[in-house]
Amino acid sequence: MLEEVKAIAMLHPDIMVCEPTSLIGTGKVSDDDYMHATNQGVKAVSPKTLVLQAAGISTGEDVYRAILSGADGTGGTSGIVKKPNPAEALQEMIEALDRARTEREDS
Repeated sequence: MLEEVKAIAMLHPDIMVCEPTSLIGTGKVSDDDYMHATNQGVKAVSPKTLVLQAAGISTGEDVYRAILSGADGTGGTSGIVKKPNPAEALQEMIEALDRARTEREDS
């Protein structure tokens, strides 16, 4: 997995989405080890590439963890559109993003 991430990063894309295909749309989030390893793997090869962690993101806490792992951003499509109140879910994720970015900048 890390070898594939680094190989793609060698193309120096503007943005890479890192997510195990087996987790897409499942509501199961990548573990912290995967997020840290892929964030660092991309940045080691292509420091300017933005890294998004997106697998299974469905709550504000998921967004918070992804950003604290070193990701530049995250996705949450199914985690928003499948909720009874998508606007409320989006607001929760935005607040978590703001909290994580603030904590990351302060440390």
